[in-house]
Parts: sequence; structure tokens; C-alpha cells
Amino acid sequence: MKDYITLGCCPIDETPVMVSKDYDYWGDMQKELERYKELLSKKFPIPSHLEFDVCYRIKWFNHDFGPYGEVVVVFEDSLEEAVEFALNIEGNLPLKWEE
Repeated sequence: MKDYITLGCCPIDETPVMVSKDYDYWGDMQKELERYKELLSKKFPIPSHLEFDVCYRIKWFNHDFGPYGEVVVVFEDSLEEAVEFALNIEGNLPLKWEE
């Protein structure tokens, strides 16, 4: 069965685009999420033999001030190698954009 782990919206030590009722954050947040997804894809490339069992996606969640997104790694939880790959990403997330 497919499962996922949230990986955040940007590197750990960076300031993310914040959800706000006061300004239109949507476009900036989408750009940040795409950039972070690309960074994770480069830092943790999915091996070709796992390409059908692991992928990166942007997932949206509801919040009182509006929707917000996070990058997630989706994986086949019945495949030990896919689970280990996803857990390795979660345990080694980048701290800065330059990583």
C-alpha cells in the first residue's frame, strides 16, 4: 500500500513562505515547493529500480488561514527498500538551499 512522509516546504534552517490572510502567498509558496522538490530529487535521486515504488509529490493541507503545501515522499510500504529510502531522506533533510 502507498504511504507518505512529509519532508517540509523548504530546508530546515531556511525561512519558509508563510500562510497568510494578509497577502497572496500562493504563487510564492508553489515556487518554493517546486524548488525544494527539485533539491530533494537531486540530493536523493530515486534509483531506477524503485521508480514505480517511490516518488516526490507536493501535498496540500488545510489551515485556518488557508491551504499550505509540503513536499512528501510517497512510497510502497510493503517494499522494505522503498521504506528505507524514504526514511533515509527524512533523517537527512537539507539544512540550507545550497546543499
